[in-house]
Amino acid sequence: MSDNLNTEVYKLNIFFPKLRLFYIENSPFLNGNIDILDTKGNYLDTFNVAIAIPDNYPYGIPKLKLISHESIWNDERHISNEGICCVEIDHILTFASKKGITLLEFLRNWVYPFLMNQIYFNHAKQFANGEYPHGFEGIQKFYAVKLGLTDIHIIVLILKSIINNLVPGNNDPCICGSEKKFKHCHKFSVKYLKDLGRESASKDLIEFNKLVLLDK
Repeated sequence: MSDNLNTEVYKLNIFFPKLRLFYIENSPFLNGNIDILDTKGNYLDTFNVAIAIPDNYPYGIPKLKLISHESIWNDERHISNEGICCVEIDHILTFASKKGITLLEFLRNWVYPFLMNQIYFNHAKQFANGEYPHGFEGIQKFYAVKLGLTDIHIIVLILKSIINNLVPGNNDPCICGSEKKFKHCHKFSVKYLKDLGRESASKDLIEFNKLVLLDK
């Protein structure tokens, strides 16, 4: 993996020239500064970061640790007391990792926007493009916003079908009980969740089942 990583770091240094590749006990990580600029190229701030590279790279999820700016290490900023940053909800990162997340993609698509949002928060006291709540509330919002799923009972039916490998064919009736064919109803949502894997579906099912019990 080292040769490929060296090549990737060489490429990403075109856009992020202050990051370097290091190893601790054979575990690779990026460390250095990321300068944040506005849309006109004006300098805004610099963040010192470390990015842990997963063993199964590029099919794992890199982890961003903020070294500087300790004053913003709190839940409101989605940064733990150790500086670990929640740059995106796990479901979205897991889905992306199935196809592979390169370091440059991670930096461009998640790290840089996350850091830019921290600067925006300093002035607006909120994130520019909204945010997912912490914990299971964030997962519920993900189901609603990303997958268009708000009915708890339908969500449970979908998750059970994935876990039990009972996903219908394109022309079969949809899981939700409507008269529509599966391909014209919940196919996208089911495929997305299926791609996340049974383990993810099982964890979510436990939490949604709790809501079903409360709804009775």
